[in-house]
Amino acid sequence: MAVNFESFQVDVLDASQDIPILVDFWAEWCGPCRSLGPALEKAEEKANGKWRLVKIDVDAYQDIAQQFKVQGIPACKLFHKGEVIGEFTGALPEPQINAFFDEHLPSEDKERLNAAKGSIESGDTSSAVQILEEMVGGDPGNSEVAISLARLIFGDEMERAAHLVEGISVGDAYYDEAEAIRALGRLVGLTEPKDEHPGWAGYVEGNTALSNGNYSGALTAWIDTLAGGHREVDDDGPRKACLALFKLLGEEDPITTKHRRAFSSALF
Repeated sequence: MAVNFESFQVDVLDASQDIPILVDFWAEWCGPCRSLGPALEKAEEKANGKWRLVKIDVDAYQDIAQQFKVQGIPACKLFHKGEVIGEFTGALPEPQINAFFDEHLPSEDKERLNAAKGSIESGDTSSAVQILEEMVGGDPGNSEVAISLARLIFGDEMERAAHLVEGISVGDAYYDEAEAIRALGRLVGLTEPKDEHPGWAGYVEGNTALSNGNYSGALTAWIDTLAGGHREVDDDGPRKACLALFKLLGEEDPITTKHRRAFSSALF
């Protein structure tokens, strides 16, 4: 559907309140534009009304192109609720076009996940857990939901947290986080020395602290074990344990920032 400047407010900004609108900024002389156009029309047809395509000739409507800082064409911008929520430049092949919509199109699940993230940021973890529990029940294969819930419940339900992420495999965007949770879940059950090596005492002391939810105590014990020259315990276990807990907590967490320097010093 082509629009002119007078209808942009109605056909794009207002219409995007109800349905996402993809605006294709193009020109007749642009070869890549002529290649991309049919691909977008095909994608729109397959979408069955999930979004709508609007084409704008940048030569005819330079003001609109300038308003949205179009510097090269073809340029596509996805509008939702009057705002640009995704964009790309160039004639993408069909698989990348599909990937673009998979990533950027709003959905009920994405809105619920954003609501859960908002609750976490505001400190209302109980509401976040409730939302995520409902989501993981309906879609147990959603890696992002599984990771988000596992991170929240790990301190209280460590075995279940590890179970939630057991299906996340290599190649998944959340594989590293899943590996960290699985590794920590294993350590919760490793609270007795396996042999008489002197490094085991501090290592299992950290594992015990972890199982009690004492993350700072766990890191302190593991780092002390590293500083004592006992990296070989459990196949470099103390170092791997620290990295896994840092991954679980996040680099901005106060516990991570508190122990990061001591961890680095213990290694070198």
